Amino acid sequence: MSSRPTARCTRAVQQLRAPTEAIWITDGLLTSAFERYCHVSHLARRNSSSTPGPLESRKRLGKRKMTAMYLDHQSTLPPWAMEFPVDLSKWKWQPPTLRQSSGDNDLHVEKDRPAPAESTTPWMVIQKMMGTFAGEEKAQEDDGRETIPADPLMERLSQARSAVAASTRQAMDPVFWSFTRHLEQDIKSGALDSDAVVMAVSTFPQSLANAEADRRVVHTAIGEFLSAVVSGIKSSSRCGAADFKDTFWNQVLIQTSQLREGSTKLSLFQTILDAIPLSYIDDVHEGVVAAVQSLVARGKWRTRAADIGVALRRLSPEDHNALLGKLETAIHESLRKTQKQTLQLLWLQILAHMPLVGQDYLLDACVRSAYFDRCLLGSAGRDLSELLYDQWTSRGYLQYHGPEVAEWKRVSGGRPELSLAALVVKIGYNTPVDYIAKGVWILLSLLKFLRRFGRQEDLFDSMRAFCQVATRLPIVPFSLLAKAAGDHRFALTTLSMLENRADQLDGKKRQWWQWLPQSKRDHQILKQWDWKAWPRYVEGMIKDESINPAVVWKVVRSGAVADFRWKTDWRRVDTRKNVERQLPYKRRLAEAERWRKTRIELIQNMAVWFSEAEHLTDSIILRNVGRCVTWLRAHEVELERRVVLAVVTVGLRELKRCEPGRTRRISWVLDIIEEHGGEKERRLVARRLQRWREANVASGARAEEAKSG
Repeated sequence: MSSRPTARCTRAVQQLRAPTEAIWITDGLLTSAFERYCHVSHLARRNSSSTPGPLESRKRLGKRKMTAMYLDHQSTLPPWAMEFPVDLSKWKWQPPTLRQSSGDNDLHVEKDRPAPAESTTPWMVIQKMMGTFAGEEKAQEDDGRETIPADPLMERLSQARSAVAASTRQAMDPVFWSFTRHLEQDIKSGALDSDAVVMAVSTFPQSLANAEADRRVVHTAIGEFLSAVVSGIKSSSRCGAADFKDTFWNQVLIQTSQLREGSTKLSLFQTILDAIPLSYIDDVHEGVVAAVQSLVARGKWRTRAADIGVALRRLSPEDHNALLGKLETAIHESLRKTQKQTLQLLWLQILAHMPLVGQDYLLDACVRSAYFDRCLLGSAGRDLSELLYDQWTSRGYLQYHGPEVAEWKRVSGGRPELSLAALVVKIGYNTPVDYIAKGVWILLSLLKFLRRFGRQEDLFDSMRAFCQVATRLPIVPFSLLAKAAGDHRFALTTLSMLENRADQLDGKKRQWWQWLPQSKRDHQILKQWDWKAWPRYVEGMIKDESINPAVVWKVVRSGAVADFRWKTDWRRVDTRKNVERQLPYKRRLAEAERWRKTRIELIQNMAVWFSEAEHLTDSIILRNVGRCVTWLRAHEVELERRVVLAVVTVGLRELKRCEPGRTRRISWVLDIIEEHGGEKERRLVARRLQRWREANVASGARAEEAKSG
């Protein structure tokens, strides 16, 4: 029986006799010994074993699966082929030290290691050979790519000029179309380098302009030539737009501005601006200004403002404020020359179609132009509506409102005075439920514009005119507009406008203090614009001297069925039964409880606000505070301390003025104190009030005696 592979390997190693002068073992010797060991032990061919491992139980039966072993049998180089042969005879032993860090020391070692000289190591040779081969292959590729020299290109340009000279307005020579097609392909494939393209652009259009040919044909040929050049550069993978200098693009834009007006010129301008790198935009301002000025001055299409705005869509006031200022100045200069006021509006429409231009910048541009200062009532509303709608569309604000918003012009029926109201109505009716806040924000931007120009009355006039011609009351849109305004006077004016229109349709006359529904349309107003929209306005309404407190109670109690039927059906918080039936039962209960707490807090705040209203008389204040207390008592709500203080402040005003006071009023105050603090506190306050009254009576008697004496 043969001995184990380990023993045989050990004997083989022992038979080796190392020379006395060499005390180190080469890597090749170690590698060959390990290879012989693997060959003898058959490790490479063994996948399973029945022999138990050192940590296994000896009772386990069956074969064990072994991990496959892969060996790299590449032998190392002989010592004479090594870069740095090591001589261990010069080695001195040193005690081991603790390693400080894992990364920095390695970097230092790599930096301190000397660079290898030109050696014969296979990997160095292979790398060098691969680099040489790659360089030769690239050189062969470059040599294989056909680069058109200057002379054939000039010959082709000459042939194209001849084809243009032979063309007419009705038909262009086919040779020219073939020239532009091949020119675009050559630029795209890289057959024409950037120098050749620059040379062609600088010479060919000028030579055509000086040629004796029909001007319309010449402009068409120049436009097609520039379009082929720009399209080739945009689609080229070898010669991109960044390979050309800003002077080249500036020249292309100036040549475009010199063309006759047409759809080709506008589309070419858009293509050029899309191709120019954004970092070049400020450097080519001369060409951009010239092109926009020519398009604005000689445009004949209704959509030119939208097209120019789309072409300038990459410009923003934050990054290109100077360029936008130069464009505005150039258009104002054209206005002074032509005396066309529509150019001012056209520039504002261009800004409205640029998605990166915010509302503040557009508003400032409107103020600088002073266009709306000279507009009449109807035209101002129409132009403002168009500007705002274009900007909202370009910035994506109306993407969730549906396509029906675009019909606001048709709703106005060609009447400019209805434009503002029609836009509000379309936005209000088409705002999704999940985007109510966004719809309110859009209407707020409309109000911001009108306030800046002092034209809020124009909006009210437009709303009144719209109500006169509308088949139904626009309650929801106008209530959203009032919510966006955040002003109680605006909201009351809007509500009065709807109620007056409802009275006209029903043929009834309403008193200013009436708040109960008088007709079916009144029910609609109360359903769609109930008390839940008014808590934000109540404090301002109470402190406003021009508003009667009865109006406050009118809006607070509008649509609030729970004021009368709280105990029997407290869940009926409002009259919107169709909305309540659609909600789950538990959700309805939670919503009803939330609105109940909101209403209780509102009434408590009203008691405090009425007690602080200095412009109201004592009787009016006492009447309204008492009304709040009565409501809270009827709904079994415990009075808070601030409500009790408001009652005491109002009920004892006469005592503060050194008057005896009214017994009934003081008794009412004491009842509320007893309800809140108990009988003991009532007796204590009653004794103090009695002494106060007696002192006031005595001082009053002394004053009367002084007058009579």
